[in-house]
Amino acid sequence: MNTARKQAVQKNAKAKKTTAKALKIIKPTKGLKTVGEKLEDIKKANVTKSVKQGNEIIADPLAGGVKATVERYFDCATTLGKAGETTTAIMIECAGWNAGKRVKKGDSLRVALLKKLHTNLETLEGRPLQNLKKNVKATQRLFNKKGVQDRLLGKERTKRVYFGGLDHLTDKGLITTEQVKTEGLTAGEYCFTTIEAKPVTEKEYQSRQEINEKHTEEHRPALNSKQEDKDAYLYDLEATIKHLKAEIKAFSK
Repeated sequence: MNTARKQAVQKNAKAKKTTAKALKIIKPTKGLKTVGEKLEDIKKANVTKSVKQGNEIIADPLAGGVKATVERYFDCATTLGKAGETTTAIMIECAGWNAGKRVKKGDSLRVALLKKLHTNLETLEGRPLQNLKKNVKATQRLFNKKGVQDRLLGKERTKRVYFGGLDHLTDKGLITTEQVKTEGLTAGEYCFTTIEAKPVTEKEYQSRQEINEKHTEEHRPALNSKQEDKDAYLYDLEATIKHLKAEIKAFSK
């Protein structure tokens, strides 16, 4: 352990020891609580309205009302790695579904979030606009996780709650004209709606594997090739591995 690290550890240990002594000597006055007891009460009060954010516990993601929650969604979407649970909690509130039943709770938040999103899409340009779309897409992946969808529509669900652009659904034939009209959805805008659940099948996984294997066969150099060709191939494989790890990390959230 280097000197700086050792000093930091000693300093932290000393601070903990001092705090422990202070809490120990503080005696509750009649009808009052010690500092330690008050801190414990605060923790217990917050635990039911909190979500984990990495190694931290953050405040209720819906705290502060609609406006504050909308801002929190976009702020957390930019960092996502540690704030993914916050964006997901907000989107669950916006979804309008709970345990397979339609609920009105969250309607005002949904309207405000979509309004803010559409305003940003119309006013931002260049890199900021690209980042916005990328960040929102990342929150979509988290929202589409099985655990979230089960919570919204139940484990025996045949549908899933979709958050994203309506045009994608109409282009892919995933939503009917009647549903668009009934729900008052607007072309070119984002929305929350329900569509048929189409989980990835084993056959699709195999087809991807077959494509990758075919690609490898076509680009693999012979074992007696020049060393520079082998090096180039190995470099390509390493780059591919990095890409696949990034994909696995992105879709595992």
